[in-house]
Amino acid sequence: MNRNLRNRVMAGLLLTAALLLSVGIFVIRGARQFVSSSTWVEHTHDVITALEHVYATVKDVEADQRGFLLTGRVELEQEYLANLPAARTAAANVARLVADNPEQAARATQLQDLVEKRLQASLETYTTYKTSGFDQARSMVAAGAGIDLMGRIRELHKTMAAQERDLLSRRVTLSETNARTLELSTVAGLGVGLILFWLVARRLLVEVRERRRAEALTAGANAELTKSVHELALREDHTRQLSRYAGMLQSCRSVGEAIDVSRQAIDRLLPDCGSAVYLIRASQDLAESIGTWGRPAASTAALFPPQDCWALRRGQPFESEDVGHGVRCAHVSAIDDASAWSICIPLVAHGEILGLANFSCGRAPAASQRDVMVAAVEQLSLALSNLRLQDSLRTQSIRDPLTGLYNRRYLEESLTRELARCDRVGKALSVLMIDLDHFKRFNDTHGHDGGDALLTHAGRLLQAHCRAEDIACRYGGEEFTMILPEVDAERARARAEQIRGAVETLDVYHRREKLGAVTASIGVATFPESSREAAELLRRADAALYNAKQQGRNRIVSD
Repeated sequence: MNRNLRNRVMAGLLLTAALLLSVGIFVIRGARQFVSSSTWVEHTHDVITALEHVYATVKDVEADQRGFLLTGRVELEQEYLANLPAARTAAANVARLVADNPEQAARATQLQDLVEKRLQASLETYTTYKTSGFDQARSMVAAGAGIDLMGRIRELHKTMAAQERDLLSRRVTLSETNARTLELSTVAGLGVGLILFWLVARRLLVEVRERRRAEALTAGANAELTKSVHELALREDHTRQLSRYAGMLQSCRSVGEAIDVSRQAIDRLLPDCGSAVYLIRASQDLAESIGTWGRPAASTAALFPPQDCWALRRGQPFESEDVGHGVRCAHVSAIDDASAWSICIPLVAHGEILGLANFSCGRAPAASQRDVMVAAVEQLSLALSNLRLQDSLRTQSIRDPLTGLYNRRYLEESLTRELARCDRVGKALSVLMIDLDHFKRFNDTHGHDGGDALLTHAGRLLQAHCRAEDIACRYGGEEFTMILPEVDAERARARAEQIRGAVETLDVYHRREKLGAVTASIGVATFPESSREAAELLRRADAALYNAKQQGRNRIVSD
């Protein structure tokens, strides 16, 4: 090799080395910037999640307190007391996360103060309930201090979340810019480096081999970087869709709405999988399908005993790598002997298993998709639990807990509505006012438990004598009321005689002991003959009942 060639080779090698060194420094710097911006993106996600947790925890405090005030259930009281420190901890966590942002830090301090005030107001209501009873506590709730504080918390939560989302958008943009800059600088540096290597490699086979090795290593690093950027973007998209899904679920007012929202969201998140959602019946004997969608790779039964599912038995997700040739749940089977992957995930909320969700695909999905499945099921579990609690509270607000009949408040609302309807269609409406004769003497003889047993049996008897359109209510004490839409005075009297006769032959058992016989007096009033007003119609039926008792009881008197 002559001196000129050697000099050119050395110059090329030095130039190439210098260029690669520069590219390496730039790549390292760009990678650090990318990692830094990605870290800030993660941090912003943590802040948004913490904000949602604060708001959700305070809402849980409200819900548990309201449920306890309405029902007096000890488990709701325990959940309420347990959620108080959790709300404070969540608010403190937000303050810690935004300490680097003075503006958000000030808002976080204000949020902590509002949360503490809301919790103190809640504790005052709780203490009043424990010391002075439900009515005094309800008056404090009606005063609106807690509602005002909750509104301020909600607005501040929205402001902080909006600020964080704005930060997230800017930081994601910066992260993507850093990634593109890093990729472009790497490609440009490699291009120039390859040209120089090609010029030197014509004479030096060793340098050619080194160049190819360097190219392969760099290409691998670039592929890994591109893959990481793609996965980050995919996770961000999944997080955004799951956040929107959770928000939609919180606004659902029925299980059907929650299933429709889930169908749309999960179809977008998992387009290559099939899904099915089951709820366990109240009897705990069967799991019943309430929604299926997607393209299932394995079939699953519409109705099956909970013990047929490994996930329900173990209380945790159960995965089948190949439904046709491995351990699987009894309710899952392969379609036409084709291989399929399946997973069952329990619907768990507040420690209670509500049902399960089943997902099936032609092949095992990526870990990120499995994370999406678990996250979606967690959100659906909370939504279904909240809907069940809402239905329970509504039922408790209109039903008498002892007899299972509607209460007086529901009676007054329903009578006004049914009177208006019957007036529109030109039909009669009758009201039966029913009183159990000598109930006080029965109660004194058999004790309060015996009296309660009689009232319970009477409630069941009235329900058995109701048509679908009739409304049976406990008016108060041992008095009951029945609204009979489209029933005239003659038919109402015949219905009353059936009920009077049924009460006379009623067998009341308490603690396996048959209690004494009982009779009933019934007053009948009919729209429009007796009155056209709801309150007056009830008064006339009550007056007729009074006459029946004055005439010797165990009889029917019409107004």
